[in-house]
Amino acid sequence: MAAAATALATAFSPEDLALRRYSEGRLIGLRVNRYSWWTHWRELADYFLPRRYKWIVTPNQMTRGSPINQHILDSTGVICARNLASGIMSGKSSPSRPWFKLKIDRIDSTLTSPVSLWLAECERLMRLVFHESNFYNSIATFYYDLVIFGTAAMLIYEDYENVISCYNPCAGEYYIDIDGQYRPCIFYREFTMTISAVVARFGIDNVSPNVARLYRENTGANLTREIIIAHSIEPNNDGRAEEFGFDKAFAYRECYWEWGGSASPQRGAASPGGFVERKGYYENPAIITRWDLVSNDPYGRSVAMDALGDQKQLQLETRRKAQ
Repeated sequence: MAAAATALATAFSPEDLALRRYSEGRLIGLRVNRYSWWTHWRELADYFLPRRYKWIVTPNQMTRGSPINQHILDSTGVICARNLASGIMSGKSSPSRPWFKLKIDRIDSTLTSPVSLWLAECERLMRLVFHESNFYNSIATFYYDLVIFGTAAMLIYEDYENVISCYNPCAGEYYIDIDGQYRPCIFYREFTMTISAVVARFGIDNVSPNVARLYRENTGANLTREIIIAHSIEPNNDGRAEEFGFDKAFAYRECYWEWGGSASPQRGAASPGGFVERKGYYENPAIITRWDLVSNDPYGRSVAMDALGDQKQLQLETRRKAQ
């Protein structure tokens, strides 16, 4: 066993191993710091939004389709939260009317100069991208999360077919931390993916030997088995870019790896060292918003927190009236 472990360790560069240790250690630290918010989110989800919360990220959970809103007997609070999120959507980023303008110094897209015409064309293309992609669906979910949990996150990636693709990690999956200027620029999460989805997303050469074996066996049942994928996005200007094997030109670094899984020993893979994917970005692909902040808290407080007592009382009154 010792010889096998040594052989596995030498298959990776020191940068890969250092980044793996660092990323897993930081995720565990962020999990500890999030604990009080995590328990509060569970109560909010029980009474307002049970479909957008993960209590524990568990693979191969066969009860996810069961009823999950047993606490909600009167949906008034849920409808009010939905109306608030819809109002924010229509007021801030309505898909039916222009909601943003581009401007360079004092020149905007309403003038007739060449720069104004260029700005107007950029606005048109941006609106086209938003409409043709899933941006508006994702931003609506983003606002709903913000209303309930006080914190919302959305990932925006480049996409060959739709230019961009947006994803909404749910509360309970992700962890957030702030930098020295209180900006929420550190994003970690755990989520589940099936074997077939992992291979389709990251490539069979980048996954662990165990996942590759399950995929190649192709028994059908193996392809639907789930594993936990860990994910990190954080600034690349912390002085450790060279230590972790990233180009200093990137402002942010991103990693995906199999949580609790073995590292991939294939040195020819695009993302060796146990990482199924490693990338650098010039801009942060994660959009993180908080509703109301207290001091240097990484997570926000929401209006649903204020209304939680009223929602509980309403459910109790409804139950007593029925009795």
